[in-house]
Order: sequence, then C-alpha cells, then structure tokens
Amino acid sequence: MAKGAMPNLQRLVIKSCLFVCRPPVELWSLTGLRDVEVLHPCPLLKNVLQQLQTRDECKLQVNPPLDTTM
Repeated sequence: MAKGAMPNLQRLVIKSCLFVCRPPVELWSLTGLRDVEVLHPCPLLKNVLQQLQTRDECKLQVNPPLDTTM
C-alpha cells in the first residue's frame, strides 16, 4: 500500500477474512481511519490484532472479542 493511500477512509469492516499473509502494516497508520471493526477473524489476524497498537483516534472492535489472557 502506497504512503498516503486512501486519505478519506474513516471506517473499515473486515468480515470473516482468511489472510494468507499479514494485512499491510500501513493499514493501521492511515491518518483518516477512525473505526475498524473485525468480525470473526482468522487465527493469523487474531494474532496481529493482539499485538496491534492503534492510534488513540482509531477505535478497534473485534467480535467475538480477543482472548486477552494470552
């Protein structure tokens, strides 16, 4: 993903996506992104989300919720 891509993207919903590789790191640093909702993430995406540090302006919702005891 190119730097400065999708400057107007504010909300992203990822639903039952089976990533064969990690989602682009740049996705989480999009300056306009305010709300990310992930529904039924695959094991790889769950792992990425558990390690993710989002900007304060970006709200992350995961359903079902992540197991934070790991």
